Amino acid sequence: NGGSWSLFPLRHWCILYLQYVRPAMQEIESHLSDPLNVDDLAEQLHITPQYLTRLFQRFVGSSVRSYISVLRISRAKELLISRPYTTLDGIAALCGYRDVSYFISVFRQQTGTTPKQFRKLYGI
Repeated sequence: NGGSWSLFPLRHWCILYLQYVRPAMQEIESHLSDPLNVDDLAEQLHITPQYLTRLFQRFVGSSVRSYISVLRISRAKELLISRPYTTLDGIAALCGYRDVSYFISVFRQQTGTTPKQFRKLYGI
C-alpha cells in the first residue's frame, strides 16, 4: 500500500493536495456546524469517497471523520469559554452536533473532561 504512493513525483503530490485535500479541509472548516460526511465531500470534488479517504489519510494523517471531530471539539472549547451563557445544547449545535449526549461523549473522549467541567476549569 505505502510503496506505490512513494513512486509519485513531488509535483504530483502537490497537485493532489491542492486539487483534493486542501479544498476538502476548507469545506470542512467553513461548514463545521453543518452535517458533514466523506461521501458528500468526495462528490463535491468529483472523486470517490475511498480515494478521498486515502488521500486524506496520506496528507493529514487521520481520517476525514477524525479530522472533523477534532476541529469541532476545538471549536467547542473556544465557544465554551467565549460564550459562557450559551447552553451545552447551543454549543453542540454550533459545532455540528445534533445530539448533546453524543457531543458530551466525544468531548470527554478527546479532552478527558466534560464540557461542564471544562468551563469550571476556566472559572466559567
